[in-house]
Amino acid sequence: MVRQPGEQPLAAAFHHHAGQAQWHSVNCLLRLSGNPVDGVANEGIAVVEWWRTIESLIALVHQVAVLESDLGLRKRRPRLQVTRRQGIIDRWSAIANWFTEATASAPSDVTQRLDELRGFRNSFEHTTRQAAIEVRASRLGTLPAHANFSDAMEAMAICIEASSVIRGIINGADLMPQCVVPSKRHLFYVGLDVMAERLVMPQYRRVVRALGLTSDVDLYPAPAPLPGASILMPAFEVKAEPGPEDVQLTDPLDLWPAFEAFADAQPNRPSPDEFRRPRYHRPE
Repeated sequence: MVRQPGEQPLAAAFHHHAGQAQWHSVNCLLRLSGNPVDGVANEGIAVVEWWRTIESLIALVHQVAVLESDLGLRKRRPRLQVTRRQGIIDRWSAIANWFTEATASAPSDVTQRLDELRGFRNSFEHTTRQAAIEVRASRLGTLPAHANFSDAMEAMAICIEASSVIRGIINGADLMPQCVVPSKRHLFYVGLDVMAERLVMPQYRRVVRALGLTSDVDLYPAPAPLPGASILMPAFEVKAEPGPEDVQLTDPLDLWPAFEAFADAQPNRPSPDEFRRPRYHRPE
């Protein structure tokens, strides 16, 4: 996101996280439906990346608010700053307070679900994942250690809901994350809310029915966006091709012979038609 021509842009990291979250979610859905998947698709990573999507989006919008504060705009409002002690919910609240000039706040139920996703993600990535968490407003599971695909879909739903609240807060921009359409014939982006409503959630329900299961996970009704908007009008700068600052080889190196040589050199390796599980015990 470019503030002024020639200035260092603000990184729109939420776009990259949304791409990772969508990739893992779609491929987990394909695997659940019995289709082959290239690469490692993981429900837990999908949950984490959906959280990182909305976390980085909130951080970006908060940066714009702080920039307006630094420039002396909205003189009647207390000045903003970025500190390490600020949590994402603090920044979420500060966004609403700043851009609406204290005339509105984010919906409390959305804030609660956002906080529960934060707690789920934190528990999931730390040793407390084995402990039960309290869930009141969302449909996340209470045991992060048992996270499954429904948790990934719920995390996506929360991400869409929270993004809907702040999608229009930057003047002239629509901040709903854009994701690549899963297609073997086309390559283009659409809004995450549109893809989820018209494709991902219907197919998720279809797979659940085919498995003889039920699920209460669904998209939340679109909340009203926050009133107000930024005074600044930053623009998005999309890097479509590698630049001179990107290091890359003209002729690719074939690394597979080295990989295969390492595998062949391992003692007690399984045969090519066998699989060996991880070994977390000391050799005797």
